[in-house]
Amino acid sequence: MNKLTSKYMCGLGLLLLLIGCNPNTEKTIEVDPAYASFVNLVSVAHCTGPERDYTTVVHSTKDGYTYFRQDYDVPEDTFEAVIINGEEGYSLQDNQVKDTLSKASIEIIRGHEFHKIQMFPDQYFTDIMYQCEEQFQDQLCEKFTGVDLLSNQVNIFYNRKEKLLKGFTMLNPGDTTERIEIIYTQWMDSPMGKIAQNVEIIQGGKDVYTFDFKEVEFNVKDFTKKLL
Repeated sequence: MNKLTSKYMCGLGLLLLLIGCNPNTEKTIEVDPAYASFVNLVSVAHCTGPERDYTTVVHSTKDGYTYFRQDYDVPEDTFEAVIINGEEGYSLQDNQVKDTLSKASIEIIRGHEFHKIQMFPDQYFTDIMYQCEEQFQDQLCEKFTGVDLLSNQVNIFYNRKEKLLKGFTMLNPGDTTERIEIIYTQWMDSPMGKIAQNVEIIQGGKDVYTFDFKEVEFNVKDFTKKLL
């Protein structure tokens, strides 16, 4: 390819990129209307990671409360925390407050609320705006950008025909030099419509974690909150 042709192809590529990625404030993410009946959920996932397996338990409500626990084969490694209103949180030990959570820790925990993020992305990200169509995990999706609670940019990938989030990418709240990719890989039916059954997380482009949900129960009548 000669220099003139090379310059032409580069210019054409840039033009197509500008045409394809045209921010649009009118185009929005539309989810299943059944999600509007959400009050609370209880989920249990079997998780695999680069070093060991573990279990993740999430209790969550419409008003921003989250209970989060990860159990390992060594009981002393269990991590337990509560977020009161989406912004104030504490780690727990023996049902007592152990420490106040940092904003980064709160964002990491909220980032594990995969079902609520899928149902209500606007509760987790602000300034959501359509950018372009883009391939994500071998699917052509609508790409939206947004901002998390730490003012870091996120990319949200959405399938309009299915009205489902296919995944999102964000910066690691604990280390913003590292990118995290969250992929919804399998779905299951529920009274709320389609919800995630399996989620894959790729951290820093190399470490892979999988969440296989063994239990997801919505609108539990005897739901109780810790510390409240």
